[in-house]
Amino acid sequence: MQVAPFNQQESSALLVNFQQQNYHQFSYGIIRKVLEAKHYHSNESLVVNALMEVMGNVLDQFKVADADPEFVQQLSAGLYNLLLQVECVEAN
Repeated sequence: MQVAPFNQQESSALLVNFQQQNYHQFSYGIIRKVLEAKHYHSNESLVVNALMEVMGNVLDQFKVADADPEFVQQLSAGLYNLLLQVECVEAN
């Protein structure tokens, strides 16, 4: 299993946001780490919007009220690794 680069504080925030059903902040926490790992030259706000759309579509399948910390950690790592593979092509 690949490990996402979330430190203890970030992992705790992801867990709290997910358990409180604050999926927007949960998604943004993961996207922020993706932006740190990948460098987009321009239109970062458009990239964030596109990644949020991907997160929204995928996350809809995994929203559970009684998520335990291990589930949220595995989900976060999986979503992070998925978003790292998303390529955003900038049109001229």
